[in-house]
Amino acid sequence: MRRHEQVITQAAIDRARETAETARQFMLCFGLVGILFAAILMVSTWRTFRHLQHELHEQAEQLDQASERLRFEASHDALTGLLNRRAFYEQADHAIDGDRPFVLAYIDLDSFKPVNDEYGHAIGDNVLTRVGERLQGLAGATGIIARLGGDEFCLFVPDDRALPEREAALRAELEHPLTIDGHPIAPRLSIGWARCPAEGTDLDELINRANGRMYRQKGERRRGPADRRESPSTDGN
Repeated sequence: MRRHEQVITQAAIDRARETAETARQFMLCFGLVGILFAAILMVSTWRTFRHLQHELHEQAEQLDQASERLRFEASHDALTGLLNRRAFYEQADHAIDGDRPFVLAYIDLDSFKPVNDEYGHAIGDNVLTRVGERLQGLAGATGIIARLGGDEFCLFVPDDRALPEREAALRAELEHPLTIDGHPIAPRLSIGWARCPAEGTDLDELINRANGRMYRQKGERRRGPADRRESPSTDGN
């Protein structure tokens, strides 16, 4: 009887050991699976984070570009890319606040309407764009150039050259013939000048002076060859 009890006890101990080993192996496997799952989740979370981070970076760049584009569009003419009237006033007023003399040129393209009528507005727009590009080259790093509307431009540059010389350079560059879509076009200009501060420091006043002189020159050029003078229009009001 005692021997039988010992056998039963040993069998129970063996089963307990087997159960414990099975449980240990199960827990080990469960732990390994848990670690593997955690690792996979971690990698997936990291990839998701990196993807979101990349998307956020791209969105931030797009917002910056959109903001920069809106700022540019708010201060520049849509056709030529030159400053618009508001931005021109801001920059020119800032320049006037300094102690450097400037000269303002009010420029109008003569007989521009016939270009639109004969060749179409697309050609006319191209002429304005090309004239704007030439003006940008003439303005240099210290000049301010704007399209005020229609076929009228304004140039504000340091007063460091004689006006006849400056106007001659303007005409030589801007009146150089263009060829657009096979059409030869010869731009012609009327220009009025005003000096700052010699004739005032109020930008509206300077523009009005130069604008009036530009229209007087335009009238003189229309009256006949004898009045087609290349001297700058600065005398009078």
